[in-house]
Amino acid sequence: MKTKLTLIAAFLTVLAVLAAVYQGQADALLATPVAEARIDRQPSWSFPTPEAGRTAELTVDVADLTAAVADVRRIAAAGGSQVAQSDRGNDTARLLLTVPASQFDAVYAQLHALTGTVTHEAVGNPASLQDLATLQAQVEVLAVTDGKLRQFLTEAKTPEAVLKLESQLMLVQQELTTLRAQVAQQQILAGTVTVAVTLDVTGAPAETGSANLGSGMLEAATYALMALAGGLGIAVAVMFGRLVALRAA
Repeated sequence: MKTKLTLIAAFLTVLAVLAAVYQGQADALLATPVAEARIDRQPSWSFPTPEAGRTAELTVDVADLTAAVADVRRIAAAGGSQVAQSDRGNDTARLLLTVPASQFDAVYAQLHALTGTVTHEAVGNPASLQDLATLQAQVEVLAVTDGKLRQFLTEAKTPEAVLKLESQLMLVQQELTTLRAQVAQQQILAGTVTVAVTLDVTGAPAETGSANLGSGMLEAATYALMALAGGLGIAVAVMFGRLVALRAA
């Protein structure tokens, strides 16, 4: 009986140690400079949808993050642009700019000339005016329909005809309001370019050999404890089997 209790206690102890090792391994890995850098680089915002108009991206490795962010803001202000959103971490910063289409080439050239090394760039095609022209044509058609319905309404002779025309006129006016709002939005988008600027500090923390060694040792210890827990589990199962056999006899 004493031997059985000892094995059970040892088994539970090993499981507790194994859980502690797992937790320690996770904490150690997350505490490394590489893990912190990777977490810090996760974006907190994303590019607008393609329907939002023309977009551009620029990633630059810089030595002084604070100075680079200030330069981007200065360039944006000088070019009549706005910083729509910004996000800064320990070794990276992201700024989302809305740039007037007429100033895009000049602003982008200045951003490209920032002190540092350009590691990525992408410029989308200019926004197509086809959708805007289609919306404007629909507005014109509905405006003509609106005028005709108003004329018919003044010539209506019966209450039923008046009600029917007023109902149709209300629907046309609602559609006109929606389309005019879409036209206004497309006109704004056609006149701006969204530029995402990412600034990374040169020589960000890299994974070291000691970190790899520590991770390997933790992994080896984990496997060893798992093997020990398995052996103790088998021993406990055998003891219970023998006890049941003795009682049955």
